[in-house]
Amino acid sequence: GHGGAPGGSRFGVVALPPETELHEPDIVEGRALRPGDTDAVVVNTSLRARAPQLTVGSTATMRIGGEQSAWRVVGVAREPFSPPTAYVPRAHFDARGRRGTTNSLRLALDRADRDSINRVRADLDRELEREGVRAQSSASKADGRYSFDQHMLMIYAFLIIVSCVLGLVGGLGLMTTMSINVTERRREMGVLRAVGATPAAVCLIVVAEGVVVGLLSWALAAVFAWPVGRAVGDYLVKLMFRSDLDFRFEPRALIFWLAASVLWAAAASFLPAWQASRRPVGEAVGYE
Repeated sequence: GHGGAPGGSRFGVVALPPETELHEPDIVEGRALRPGDTDAVVVNTSLRARAPQLTVGSTATMRIGGEQSAWRVVGVAREPFSPPTAYVPRAHFDARGRRGTTNSLRLALDRADRDSINRVRADLDRELEREGVRAQSSASKADGRYSFDQHMLMIYAFLIIVSCVLGLVGGLGLMTTMSINVTERRREMGVLRAVGATPAAVCLIVVAEGVVVGLLSWALAAVFAWPVGRAVGDYLVKLMFRSDLDFRFEPRALIFWLAASVLWAAAASFLPAWQASRRPVGEAVGYE
């Protein structure tokens, strides 16, 4: 069903039987619903983000099906990327003459492959139609997950493209910086060549300097990655989904970007280094 506070927005209300094993909320505050509860309610994090006053121990006044009633908030369940939902005990509706009525069923199958799900769905629809009942809709866990994954895939692809573009811009900036550096140090390179440095040694010096710049940029980014990533992630998720972000920092990403920074810095420095190593000694030393 749907519920809402007077003058407030609407949100989903799910009445759970106390013996169900098909819904295991991730309680982050308070407790879950228990057998014997009649006026207790558990709100998810999306509803909590929309109505911060719904804290554990507070009283919430909701209008459900035209009837206004008071509920005790006993827990908050973490449900990322879910719509605002309140979970109430089924006993509340049973006590008001609605025993045996339901508008949503959840089935647990021994086999969860696509063929088994489709076969059970077809059999269930056929049996319900034989009894004169038509299901309004049916969806498996995989169906809901597929839609969610497709949305996340777009966000993931966008972030990867942005990362590559930023890496490319950084590499071009490093190449320009190293080219200017080589031009300004032309005499120094010429002196090194005059005292016996080989072109390979000069090239290696310039590439090493570029790699050091890349390492310094990686270290600076690594320091700010966790706090900035979490702050931006929390802000965007609350802005778009009105939910909290289950943030997890992946240490392997630091290793990947370390390797990428070293390789890209070396590649960006190679052309200026090659130009410095190929310049004649006389031209380099006599440059004004």
